Amino acid sequence: ITEHEIVRKAFGDISNLEDRLDSLAQKSNADSLTAWDVMIANPNSLQSETSIEGALDIITNYGYRCMPVVDFKGYFLGIVDAVDLHCHFHEKAKAEIRAKDSLLSYFLGSEPYGAGAAV
Repeated sequence: ITEHEIVRKAFGDISNLEDRLDSLAQKSNADSLTAWDVMIANPNSLQSETSIEGALDIITNYGYRCMPVVDFKGYFLGIVDAVDLHCHFHEKAKAEIRAKDSLLSYFLGSEPYGAGAAV
């Protein structure tokens, strides 16, 4: 259950907004709503072995903000968030660029990469 699902279930799309509002008006208060009323039944999920890049591709493809992670038996392990995946991927890319810059510095011995071993 995510905040997005709660809003989507409560208001739906514009074509059935009036029906959704009538349905909500019939509920006496928020205490009568259950997880079943707002959850995604049988959601898409990620496998625990899925790489960060693969998980980011899947989440982006489905347009989710977060996805459950399951093991090989289908047991729930946790939830990954798209923002966290993007941050991790960005940091990994920056580290790879720094490593490549270090190699260039070493072999070329020129700035802006640093003096390197050629000096």
